[in-house]
Amino acid sequence: YVAEHAPVGRRGFYTSWIQTTATLGLLLIIAGIPMVPLVGPGWAVIFVGLFLWSTEFIWARRVTQFVKAEVKAFEQYTRALPWKAKIPMLLLSAAFGWFCFYLALLITGVPGWLPQQVLDLLLQVPGLHLA
Repeated sequence: YVAEHAPVGRRGFYTSWIQTTATLGLLLIIAGIPMVPLVGPGWAVIFVGLFLWSTEFIWARRVTQFVKAEVKAFEQYTRALPWKAKIPMLLLSAAFGWFCFYLALLITGVPGWLPQQVLDLLLQVPGLHLA
């Protein structure tokens, strides 16, 4: 259908755009999945792939609209909370982030390219070893 409605001389570009966004979105999502538990921008990469898909696929557009609505609702909820309720939420989020960082280093090991001071500090943490 796309090629039939594309301007003459631009049919290849119009149809290749669909294939490119589908393939690139899939590659981003596949690359983002192992980054979720490890140190890296896993969810961000997955959502970029999903947003890319949403330019062509209706179901992906619905998913991104749902995610946007949920994030906005959570943001409004947290803005309405008093500071006494925000502090435990912040501490819990920070503890979860550090726990994920620790698990990633526990699985992969401490990379040797870090500065010596950071290496010395991280190698003092129980269970961590040099990669």
